[in-house]
Amino acid sequence: MNSVLLALLLGLGTKGVVNGGGGKGVRCGNRVQLMDLYEGQLVGYPMPATTGNFDADLKMYLPKVVRQMAAPGSNVDDPSSIDSQIKAVYGMLGKVIDLPRGEKLQFTNDATLPALPHGCQFVQVAVNVVEEVNGKYEIKVYRDRELWDMMAPVDQVGLVYHEWIYWMTRVVGDAPKSDDTRYMIAKLFSGLETFESFTPIWNKSQIVQCFFFKSGARYQMQSFYAASEIENGVEGTGVYFHILDGQYLISRTRTFIPGITPDSLLKSDQLKSVTAVSSPLFHRGWTMEYNVNSRLQQHSLRITPAGQQPTGSFAVGSCESK
Repeated sequence: MNSVLLALLLGLGTKGVVNGGGGKGVRCGNRVQLMDLYEGQLVGYPMPATTGNFDADLKMYLPKVVRQMAAPGSNVDDPSSIDSQIKAVYGMLGKVIDLPRGEKLQFTNDATLPALPHGCQFVQVAVNVVEEVNGKYEIKVYRDRELWDMMAPVDQVGLVYHEWIYWMTRVVGDAPKSDDTRYMIAKLFSGLETFESFTPIWNKSQIVQCFFFKSGARYQMQSFYAASEIENGVEGTGVYFHILDGQYLISRTRTFIPGITPDSLLKSDQLKSVTAVSSPLFHRGWTMEYNVNSRLQQHSLRITPAGQQPTGSFAVGSCESK
């Protein structure tokens, strides 16, 4: 497990994150269902597999969650790696703060809410916040234990991993939309395609990683991994984004630059490309303008949402072999 994720799960101080984010449920009578899984049920996704036991379900779904965003070179199937991840998750759970009985969490305004059957209501089961403690920022999780106890084990596990993904993203950049996280959790738990971020290039012999920064109305970061690929019979370089416009991505977001190798990102005297970036899970697209002038040691990148005209300055950065 990478050090950033481990620090996150164990509640160590991390700077540069902001407040907001929580786990919602749907309460009907004395049963609470995680909203992620409830929404999957509404659109007809297969029922999530469950053993009926929290610990067993937690271990069953962990590899899927880890694989979703594991960086190239990660050895997620190694038994010792899985053991360390399980320990980290339990370490996180041991630090959850339960509200005194009778108290309720403030409802967070971070999600699009679906329609509910008569007699049901939305409830806030958990909230994660960032608090400053002795000059450091700590991520804390507050839980409504009464509502938690009304959830089936698979819903509890879904909530754990919903929060895990949210925290991972907040350490590095802006968190994804709550709607996106719920959508991905619903599909992952139902065994549907979630487009793991980097698995197509996990075992490539050469990986190039690039970082770009831009100062503006707010600080923005871009980051991607690149490796040799063949698309429609054409050799080139696949670019897999890790962070796009300051947002940590939770599903594959990719473009393809034909006719170049990853070495071109490191050594090319002059490279200019304009390609389409797509996120198949969320059906979103962008245009990437990418320029390299290694002689001047300049790399520049500009991302524009699909259908819009490019505006603003380029982010500048550099690339290195991973």
